[in-house]
Amino acid sequence: MSLGSVCCSFRAYGVCHGLWLSGMILALAPSARAEKTHFTYLWHLEQPIYWPDRQATGEDRYERAWQSIQRKDAGAVHPANDLRAIFGLDDRVAAYQWRPRDTINAIRWADEAGAQVSYSGGLIENIMSLGAAGQLGYTSTWMNPWREARTWRTAGANKPRCDIVVFPFHHPILPLCDESAVRKELQLYKAIYADAWGSSPGVSNGLFPSETCFSERLIPLRRPRASSGSSSATSTSPAPARTSPLCSAPAA
Repeated sequence: MSLGSVCCSFRAYGVCHGLWLSGMILALAPSARAEKTHFTYLWHLEQPIYWPDRQATGEDRYERAWQSIQRKDAGAVHPANDLRAIFGLDDRVAAYQWRPRDTINAIRWADEAGAQVSYSGGLIENIMSLGAAGQLGYTSTWMNPWREARTWRTAGANKPRCDIVVFPFHHPILPLCDESAVRKELQLYKAIYADAWGSSPGVSNGLFPSETCFSERLIPLRRPRASSGSSSATSTSPAPARTSPLCSAPAA
């Protein structure tokens, strides 16, 4: 019986089970080659800004994980969450830095093998703060494994093996947001994309909406407004193709 085309989505929420996934793919390999089965999966990695108050020192901006931890150590009540325990968990330290790269590398024997990743803007900012401070197992080079994996391409189709898709920066539920808020969330993520993931390859055409919440009115909002002399990134960024998927499938 032909298996046809199968699409699977795995949402890891911060823990990437690389060995299990590699084993599953190895088990499927003979069937996949015989039946031309295609599937894709997505790692969804997200941590919010836990206490978006103005940081006590430095730039005029909200505080991120390390700033919140320092203020809490000094006696502040908020955030109530234990950020050392949250960000210091071994699985998260690995998943936010190098484990997805290692897992994708383990399946590069397959011509079309790859993965999609959504990595929220809040998480990027939190890991940047912890990496810059060298805290909880994070380093200033935390993004390098991701950048390396983004350069790997599939055989033949020449698609990204590690496609870090666009994600609404602060994890809003997009169908509940007005047009200006949706555009700003996507613009913010594109603005930080190169800082985190490098400029080559460019920004992914894929989009993973928070909690998979979707509305048809989001489709035209993915395209930047026509330029009217504005210098905003929204008006100057190249528009994605009309056929760009909401969540691209590098392994398909």
